[in-house]
Amino acid sequence: MNLRERLSKREASGALTLICVIVFIQTTIFLFNKDDKEPPPNSGEVSATLKTEPVRGVKRESETKIENHSSGITKKNRSNKSDYKEITSFTKEDLPQPFSFDPNIVTHQELVKLGLTNGQASVVLKYRERGGVFRKREDFKRIYVLPEGFYERVKEYIEIEEVPNVKRVSDSATMSLKIDLNSADSLQLLSLPGIGPYYAGKIVEFRKKSGGFAYSSQIMDIKGIDRERFNMTSSYIFVDTSKIQKKNLESISFEELSANPYIGSYLARAIVRFRESIHPQITDLASLLVNNIIKPELLKILNYYFH
Repeated sequence: MNLRERLSKREASGALTLICVIVFIQTTIFLFNKDDKEPPPNSGEVSATLKTEPVRGVKRESETKIENHSSGITKKNRSNKSDYKEITSFTKEDLPQPFSFDPNIVTHQELVKLGLTNGQASVVLKYRERGGVFRKREDFKRIYVLPEGFYERVKEYIEIEEVPNVKRVSDSATMSLKIDLNSADSLQLLSLPGIGPYYAGKIVEFRKKSGGFAYSSQIMDIKGIDRERFNMTSSYIFVDTSKIQKKNLESISFEELSANPYIGSYLARAIVRFRESIHPQITDLASLLVNNIIKPELLKILNYYFH
């Protein structure tokens, strides 16, 4: 066998060996990749689930935005309905309980308790201050600031005392027709020009708390009675100072002192403390002035009411 034949056999053997190695390697790689690609049991179901149902608690950003937008609209629509029901229920349950009242004498505080605001209650009082009178239940509707439904809710509770049609004193009235502010009742005061039920009540209240009127222009110390209103009545009024009820400064109580329109609770407390710090029997207006508890201007008016 020559050299050429030997080389050919070696080459053929090496080539065969190389082919076998290559086939083995390719088979191994193929089988390995096939095992990796082959899905586990029920993988189709899991895959479908993953496509349609993300892992609990994990959402893609786009899905989250869409879902939030959608749920937001739904919640907004639902909350509007529920809020409407709650507000309606809240309003009905929290409406103040009406009570009987006379609009000619009802106080600011009572009007607020009925459900009016401070501003609305003030309008009612200003209407009365300007001479307005409620003669029948329906007259209350003339107050333009009443909230919607307020009158319907309280109308059955409006109880108006009969307001007499008092004949006003005329310009030709004689001196004998003049009214004493210290003894006139509300009905007599109603006959005065510019004085309605509201101011008639205020005059009587002032007289009771102070002890009486010392001079006719003193009615201007009542809030709302200005110079113009006083000028309307001044020709028909006078005061009998002998009817002023003077109080003893040494024994008067704190409550009586504080009720006086010229004293009030702060000054009344100072007077009582001063009286307690010394012998009560030497307490008088002069000692209050000397100790700077009252001023000279106040001393002049208090001389009418204390001894």
